[in-house]
Amino acid sequence: MNERIINKTGEKIKRYAAYPEGIEDRLKQLDQEWDMERMWEANASNLVIIGIILGTFVWVWLYLISLLVGVFLLAGGQIIFHLHRHLLGGW
Repeated sequence: MNERIINKTGEKIKRYAAYPEGIEDRLKQLDQEWDMERMWEANASNLVIIGIILGTFVWVWLYLISLLVGVFLLAGGQIIFHLHRHLLGGW
């Protein structure tokens, strides 16, 4: 596994050395990914707050919203992010 990562990293270094403009493209791509991740985290935080409010004032079972969102946040948002990426880019 580690050897594969090292080989893949070496290939990327060679590719970017031959095509330095690709670095700027990759940085833009990463920035867009980080923006999406921040958006998901902000939306998840809002859902936690809404779940707590609804669980307190409407129906106690609505606390489950906060629980489920919390589980997704503890998973680092990876589940939602990958699902979103697959929905947009295909499997």
